[in-house]
Amino acid sequence: MAGQAPGRGGWNANFGWDTDGGPPPTAQSGINTVPSIPRPMPMPYGGYAAAPMAPPSMMSTPGYMYPQYGGYPAANANSWDPTQRVPQPHPRVSASVPGMNMVNSTGGAGCEPGYNYIFHDEHTKIHVFRTSEPPWRAPSMHYSFAKFQVPTNTTIAELMLRFGACNANPMLNRITEVIEGGSGHWYRGMIFSGDQLDCQKTLKQCGWDRSRSGREKAVVWLWVTKD
Repeated sequence: MAGQAPGRGGWNANFGWDTDGGPPPTAQSGINTVPSIPRPMPMPYGGYAAAPMAPPSMMSTPGYMYPQYGGYPAANANSWDPTQRVPQPHPRVSASVPGMNMVNSTGGAGCEPGYNYIFHDEHTKIHVFRTSEPPWRAPSMHYSFAKFQVPTNTTIAELMLRFGACNANPMLNRITEVIEGGSGHWYRGMIFSGDQLDCQKTLKQCGWDRSRSGREKAVVWLWVTKD
């Protein structure tokens, strides 16, 4: 490339030397340049680093540096790195549903620090009534309920315990299936008591499998009591 002549602007292959008194304000060392954003660099934990923010002249909205999600770590790296984890809201805790969380060795909710959880590959959807009154006794009532996805290999006995039915007298721990009849009517289905051998059955063996999704078949409705 030809050098810049004293007192002249930049060089153009079609028109020769600029004669307008010098390079444009955005040029550096007499060479016309266009601001650009560097491409993101690969990160050792998978994904790409957040791209640097554009120069002020190119920004129309405030910039935000997105945190990086951890992927599969490098072979010589620890799988848990606090700088690679996005802050999450506090876990939901319910005294009436102890199975909503598991308690780790630190006393907190969730997995051990640095560990991930492997989920069962099949779940069913369960809606649990939050009422002391049996739903089938008061038609057209608008009852509150809680929604859960539960592994289908869970036994009825485990489900009772995880839903808080833990009375010392097992006969009082009961799960009642509730069947929707339409127009606000509900009917009783299967009934499981804590002292029955049927409590060793899994949810899948009771017909509460992945098809109970609300699309292929209706979700499972339950009323859980312990007194």
